[in-house]
Amino acid sequence: MAAYLWDRLYPDLDELVIAASRWQLPAVARLVEVDGLYATEKLLGKAVWRRFEEYARYLNAVRRGQLRALVQWRIAQTAS
Repeated sequence: MAAYLWDRLYPDLDELVIAASRWQLPAVARLVEVDGLYATEKLLGKAVWRRFEEYARYLNAVRRGQLRALVQWRIAQTAS
């Protein structure tokens, strides 16, 4: 729980999940950063991959680079 709420951007997990379900970009980024793209896809759907660039700026720079490479790989895999 601490990994999700460390900066008190959201008062509790319920608020975080509600914000993510409304596609508030910081909340989506938090879920992706903590749980990864595949787990977040199970919660929010395939838009997590397609809309990556929208919320990427809210991710840590190193993590953003890692996830961007994964997103590009995934898109290439699904295109072929």
